[in-house]
Amino acid sequence: VRIESERLEFIRHNQVKLRADHYSGLMDWVERETQNLVNEYLPGKPIILPSSFTGGKRFMQQNYQDTMAISGKKHTPQIFMTVTCSPKHPDIVNNLGNSSHNVGPGQTFKPHPNLTASDRPDIVAAVFKLHLMYLKEDLNKAFGNQ
Repeated sequence: VRIESERLEFIRHNQVKLRADHYSGLMDWVERETQNLVNEYLPGKPIILPSSFTGGKRFMQQNYQDTMAISGKKHTPQIFMTVTCSPKHPDIVNNLGNSSHNVGPGQTFKPHPNLTASDRPDIVAAVFKLHLMYLKEDLNKAFGNQ
């Protein structure tokens, strides 16, 4: 969270360097949408997120466009799959550290009560990566390397 907030601060303070003023179509839309608003509801200074900001709308659009361009050059995909991760998955919940268990001879893990998946993104990422690896193995077994 800290790294993302630092990246957002950088983007906010470096709009000129990021050439955000060149997004004229977006600025025209903001101006049209805010014409009839009362002063107290007017938005502040608009901050444009670059396509390099992971998870932003422009990032997702660029990835989609890249994917479509690659599939146009290679071949039409036979399957399109979206993979998500549930924070309530047993592999995540059981590894949050909300209960005591032995970690070795004479060592006891001290629980941190009430931890959630959002408190431990490292566990969520590790479980997601592991399950993605298993899914890839299963798909390779089922369809082969085509």
